[in-house]
Amino acid sequence: YLTNTSKVGGPSIFGEEQYDVGTSLQEAVQASSETEDLQLVWEDDKFHQKDCPAIVSPDHKDFFFASEGQGWRAMIFPNEAERKAYQYNESLVQGLVLLVFRGCDWGQCEPNYLGPEDLTEDKKWEMKINEKPVTKLVAIGHEAFIAKHENGVIFSHSSTGDFKVQIQVNEPSKFVKISSFIVY
Repeated sequence: YLTNTSKVGGPSIFGEEQYDVGTSLQEAVQASSETEDLQLVWEDDKFHQKDCPAIVSPDHKDFFFASEGQGWRAMIFPNEAERKAYQYNESLVQGLVLLVFRGCDWGQCEPNYLGPEDLTEDKKWEMKINEKPVTKLVAIGHEAFIAKHENGVIFSHSSTGDFKVQIQVNEPSKFVKISSFIVY
């Protein structure tokens, strides 16, 4: 439901997925600013054996991707497919937004990777939630962070009851990879 389609499914053999796996990293890097969407991206992590008739690893290392030169990228939570699937009730959502960054294998990040520590006053990358600038990311462990604005950690719903998360990367040739967004 995350990509706002009716394509859903469980673990499957590589290439036979019934759900939207997103775009390849190579395509995402070359994406122009034609779309505002924060892209769901996957990269070949070598754990999915393309020639194996069994499920070897049931999870893809997918993430949301934004890179320099793409302008503001956005995602709306919940989208229409999520509203229907999970019977979204706006009154049960407080507005606390958490992010989980794509971890770096063995603690070794790619050279052009921007992480939570790079969301600073020098604006290597920026984030807004419902047009309110995120000023800090508060670490809570395991690559998870709470988004904070100048007056606290609770973000108001939009007029349509959702949350528009926007990211823009300003540092040349750099990118941000976020594994998950959680709105409580």
